[in-house]
Amino acid sequence: MKVINVNDFIFDLDRIKAVVNSDPKTVSLIEKLQYMINEYEKQHSVEAEPVRHGRWIKTDYFDAHKVPIYECSVCFREVADHYIKCHKYCLHCGAKMDLEESHNGKD
Repeated sequence: MKVINVNDFIFDLDRIKAVVNSDPKTVSLIEKLQYMINEYEKQHSVEAEPVRHGRWIKTDYFDAHKVPIYECSVCFREVADHYIKCHKYCLHCGAKMDLEESHNGKD
């Protein structure tokens, strides 16, 4: 989903209204829609929430199938080893796991 800076969008709203209200004989509906899409895509995107970065910390625990357990360095929730091999983010808090991985159980 794209989040736009509302102040920039309001600034361009007058130009969009001018196109939408133009003479239908000179500007087709498709041209009007294309113009609005182009104006929308030009808007500056912003992150709605800061991206959290973390790493997996190996614990001394294992699940019922003897699979090593890791915890998230951001929310400290635990996940099994097979999960961290498939996903590059924490299932619980959404932190992006792009920091160096720790295997010794210490930060």
